[in-house]
Amino acid sequence: TAITGHTALAESPADTDEFLISDGGTLKRIDASYIGGGGFTKIHSVTADEVANVTFDNTYVTTSYKTYLVTFSGMAPVSDAVELKFEVSGDNGSSVLGAGSNSRVSVQMEDDDSSLTFENSDEGSTAYTVGRSEQGNANYETGGGYIWIFGSQDSNSWITANSSYTSWVNGMQLTWEDAAFGTRTTTNANHFKIYFSSGNIDSGVVTLYGAN
Repeated sequence: TAITGHTALAESPADTDEFLISDGGTLKRIDASYIGGGGFTKIHSVTADEVANVTFDNTYVTTSYKTYLVTFSGMAPVSDAVELKFEVSGDNGSSVLGAGSNSRVSVQMEDDDSSLTFENSDEGSTAYTVGRSEQGNANYETGGGYIWIFGSQDSNSWITANSSYTSWVNGMQLTWEDAAFGTRTTTNANHFKIYFSSGNIDSGVVTLYGAN
């Protein structure tokens, strides 16, 4: 038929994808953005297996979305006592935006310690450290969380981000950490990179979403 004889769309429609509708008996076309396509869209997902990093390049990080969300699930490092890192690039990975001058503030707690740990880096970091809790690499010591990236496609705004990450540290303590980041640039981002501070990513699923 006219429908089954064509290639199926195997992902959420983009804002500029079009639908054919009947408007009072008159056939018209309409962009997906007007009927829900412009909200929260899954762009791409990567299942890591013994890789140095996971990247989303300029095929996926574009000006189509004002805000990006990256989620992490079942993140397991090969090396012990490592941190989860996130880098933002404006030249498809050749360099890091704000290298050496990015800001970070965070709060952290472990299950065997009722006190909160506060940390900050004033214009002194390159990568965004999403999980600073020295995650372990024993069986089942995985981590999960997310990071929101704002202003990465806005020439009137510096880039900001906030994250939340929960993992098991190398002493089997459960650790929760929330953090915020800032990059003083109006350059559009077109590349995200996720990796551990040492060694490969043993396993994990990293997913990129876009929102307007």
